[in-house]
Amino acid sequence: MVNKDIIETSIGNHFIQDDVLYIVFKEGADVCIDCMKESKKARLLLQNNQKMKILVDSRGLFNITKEARDYAAEDRHADLSIAMALVSDSLPTKLMMNFFIKFNRPKTPTKMFTDVDKALEWLNIH
Repeated sequence: MVNKDIIETSIGNHFIQDDVLYIVFKEGADVCIDCMKESKKARLLLQNNQKMKILVDSRGLFNITKEARDYAAEDRHADLSIAMALVSDSLPTKLMMNFFIKFNRPKTPTKMFTDVDKALEWLNIH
């Protein structure tokens, strides 16, 4: 299944391709809690109450606040997620994302990758 609908938010683009929800951060994205709430609304519209695998391309990410990380890790976000792969090629972003995984402990299985193809392979086993 390929869905060509793209929802652009203040932090990036959200779309579904081959039954995976992609969230692709804009270059220099500075993510606050309101940005995360906007992203959640986009997810809800695209997913239409269907649980999905999520690929977050955070290569453009600049910063994400503690409040935004806490919000992203809440139980209510796990209800529509099967697994989440985070992709980054920047050391500071990788550190930030690994911190998120270790300390915020999202309820959805979540793993950090430097390669989109490896992230998709991992998502396909979940």
